[in-house]
Amino acid sequence: MATEHAPTAELDRPVDRESRSDIPLVSIVVPAFNEAGILEDNLNRLCRYLDTLEAKYCWEMVLVNDGSTDNTGALAEDFARRRGNVRVLH
Repeated sequence: MATEHAPTAELDRPVDRESRSDIPLVSIVVPAFNEAGILEDNLNRLCRYLDTLEAKYCWEMVLVNDGSTDNTGALAEDFARRRGNVRVLH
């Protein structure tokens, strides 16, 4: 049985996608290049908004660290560890 994570106040609460098969899965791709100064605030804002749509959509975020030379990659990885539906690509 496939399991994904839904955004909630609790971190990483798994949600069974099969039981929510009537709800579309939306993937949000977020590019990031040297965004360390604003990354966490912007990701939190985006996640809070997407959380409000939970009744209509299951969602995931794919953050693409596009060769950053600052701390963007580490901050993105830390953020993704706290959210089960956020992944980082380098």
